[in-house]
Amino acid sequence: MQTMWEMKGVVPISTIDEEQIVAMLSRPNWASESMFGFVEGLIRLQEIEPRRVRLPSIQRVLGKDYDRE
Repeated sequence: MQTMWEMKGVVPISTIDEEQIVAMLSRPNWASESMFGFVEGLIRLQEIEPRRVRLPSIQRVLGKDYDRE
């Protein structure tokens, strides 16, 4: 079986390894919508399977407060 071209450069990480998650989030080549989906997916997984996810401190900034930064 051969992987599709979209899979090139995919890096598997463990959701219980905070250091890997921080390293992944620190990469400069994220598209904003991709990072949003990744983080929201981790947050949701932590809500439904808390033993399977160890997240670093992540804050959501919404609305007009974001514009001031």
